[in-house]
Amino acid sequence: MIGIYATYDGTLAFWGAVIGGALGTLGAFFAAFTTVRANINEQKEKERKEKIKEDEKAKKETLRRYSRQLIYSEVSLNEYLPAMLKNIRLLGRCAEASTPGNYMRTLPRTLSLSTGRSEEMRNPELINQWLTLAINAKIVNQLVEDFVEYYKKVSDIVMEMELKGQTLNAKIVTQEHQTLIEFAKDAQEAVQISVDRAIEMLAMIQLHGEKGHSSKERFKNPKDLDMFSLDKSKVNARIKKLKKEYDIETIFQNIGQF
Repeated sequence: MIGIYATYDGTLAFWGAVIGGALGTLGAFFAAFTTVRANINEQKEKERKEKIKEDEKAKKETLRRYSRQLIYSEVSLNEYLPAMLKNIRLLGRCAEASTPGNYMRTLPRTLSLSTGRSEEMRNPELINQWLTLAINAKIVNQLVEDFVEYYKKVSDIVMEMELKGQTLNAKIVTQEHQTLIEFAKDAQEAVQISVDRAIEMLAMIQLHGEKGHSSKERFKNPKDLDMFSLDKSKVNARIKKLKKEYDIETIFQNIGQF
């Protein structure tokens, strides 16, 4: 009997040791698992915060590029508008000329508006308006170049004949002169359309810029910029104001004659 109890006690001790060891191992495993899981969660939280930081940085950079592009575009328009108003004035003088052979010393010049980096404006309304204006300016430039080329050709022919003492064919000279006058009128109308579009673009840019200077109204998120649309009444009011500033009768009054 003593042997049986001894064996039974030994068996219990054995299984107790096994179970105890297993429980100890499981405890150590769960402790290690908990530590690993805590480390993983900590790493995920760190990555989440880093992503938030990177996203915020990207948003701010997008809005900075938008602001820089507004400034660049406004500067471009402030150069473009006086140049086009000068063209309107020159073309108007040509269209009003009444004496064949009375040619101009100063001819219209072209000026382009770049479409490069216009996507940095971000706002679809601004981008569409700018691209339309830039394409229109390119077409108008081609028309002005064609006019200047034809004008020079006619004036050179007449001048050469005069220098050689040749008799001018009055009918031909009159016809060419009338063609130039009509061409000048068409070119003048096209440039005026481009000026009107440029003034509208400038109005929109100025209103966006003023919004950006307001700590309460300025965009905090590029998505807000994507969805934003200017109030038409405000745009029209600004256009009216700008047309007074870019009035062809007064803008050059202190510059003298061209």
